[in-house]
Amino acid sequence: MRRVAIWMVAVTLVLGGATLAAAHSASSLEMTYDRTGGVLTVVAAHKVPNGAVHYIEEYEVAIADTEFCSLEMKRQLDKERSVAVFHVGDLAAGTKVSVRTECNRGGALSSTLVVE
Repeated sequence: MRRVAIWMVAVTLVLGGATLAAAHSASSLEMTYDRTGGVLTVVAAHKVPNGAVHYIEEYEVAIADTEFCSLEMKRQLDKERSVAVFHVGDLAAGTKVSVRTECNRGGALSSTLVVE
């Protein structure tokens, strides 16, 4: 009985470790702000084998430390990256724009852009 219990614990640890290994945040966030159109573009580098089951699930945008919007995704169309575009309007120079992304399998990454 003790061997069975040890075996079950070992299998659980191995399978749990495989799940954690598959979870990862975006490796980088590239943010650009186009003043002409008031558009913020966020490119999250996030390599996945199948964007239907592993993807950047959520984008949260804050402007000047105030929550602006969030976007929930259900898939990732590109195997290398996820892209989101937000109309944030005319922002003054020096305004801080923060974005947080979260992978549906765990892991998050944040970045901040200061408008020039």
